[in-house]
Amino acid sequence: MSKKIEIIGQSLVITDTLTAEVLLDVPKSEYYYRSESLIDRSVIDLYNIDVDDNTRKNPLNIMLNEAVDISDVVFTQATFMDFARTNLGFKTVSDGGSGGDIVIKYQVDDYTELSAITGDASGELAYVNESQGTAWLPFSMGGTYYPKGIYMWNGVLWVSDRNAIASKLENPVIVTNASTSGVYEIDWTKDAYYLTLTGDTTLTDINLPSTGRTKKMQLFITGEFALTIPSDWAKIITGEYVGNFMNILTVNYIAPTLYETIIDIPYSMNLLRNGNMTDAGNQSYWVADAAFSFDTVNKTSSYDATVGNAQDISCPLSDCLTIDDDFCISFTIAGATTLAHFALWGNGNGNPNLTGYKTYANGRHHVYGTVTQKAGCTLMVKALNSGGGTSFTISNIAVRKRKNR
Repeated sequence: MSKKIEIIGQSLVITDTLTAEVLLDVPKSEYYYRSESLIDRSVIDLYNIDVDDNTRKNPLNIMLNEAVDISDVVFTQATFMDFARTNLGFKTVSDGGSGGDIVIKYQVDDYTELSAITGDASGELAYVNESQGTAWLPFSMGGTYYPKGIYMWNGVLWVSDRNAIASKLENPVIVTNASTSGVYEIDWTKDAYYLTLTGDTTLTDINLPSTGRTKKMQLFITGEFALTIPSDWAKIITGEYVGNFMNILTVNYIAPTLYETIIDIPYSMNLLRNGNMTDAGNQSYWVADAAFSFDTVNKTSSYDATVGNAQDISCPLSDCLTIDDDFCISFTIAGATTLAHFALWGNGNGNPNLTGYKTYANGRHHVYGTVTQKAGCTLMVKALNSGGGTSFTISNIAVRKRKNR
């Protein structure tokens, strides 16, 4: 027993070939098929596209090997897909001028599927069910975005009203500036910014959304310079700007003077706890942005340094470093007449050496690594007499570990 599936006029008609009973006679524009049922189970599962997803009624489920076309040829997956895309699931739209109909010849899931189809003549239309790609990412940064909706064959490729010309995509959804410094304006008529700081930068904003409207803006910012955001952005803020990472700032405009700002980086916030630390061996907490001095000049032992009465400094952490944690430790060295020589240790089993003894010139440094044995909840800075030694200060220490390990 077979079921004949055909288009008669503007109707989708299914007939039992054995009894000649008409099983379905409906407008072809109101029905489509579920591709997953066809591909996974070889079942033609038709549904009414105008009914909500949760209440769709299936008029028929037909086994693919029991379905035949108008010529009584059994459908294959490929031939039924072609039949459905050509005939089902879209409505003809009056053009309002000549009284004729605009015919949508193909219906597909996404642009990738559409791009595999070569149109027969310029002006043919197709309908794409789902958008594809990242809307704000333009061609200049390697992006392609194909919105759902109607596409037209231009003789070479399928184009849409939003994606017909590359310059349309470039109509700045995202603004890129690889040399940002000074005062820089953020325009709320844009969707996103990608900024590389080359100097201290102060952001201001213009063209705020109109009264009663909200908007979300994303800024991708990197660069080891000071970043100052508008004071209204900082009223409700989560996270901190860290210049040696790519920072994703999501700014939600809620109302005039009312914003929410979230700054996200791939590593945690600074785990170093704040407090006060003396130069004695019984110190408690150490202020991360304060400078602490080492003098390795006048020590005879190669492993000795003097910090007042202490050989090294210990920095309690708000979260422990454990095995397999990826970490980034940042610090600033100043005042070294030769290279500063020290190591960063944990306080876990055997006091693991996280970085190894290395030399550092004056300036800002970032050390990345992976914990191979329990590191504990304290960071220790151990200075080393390298030859004649040197005096130096270490400050602005930050300890971060990668998120979602």
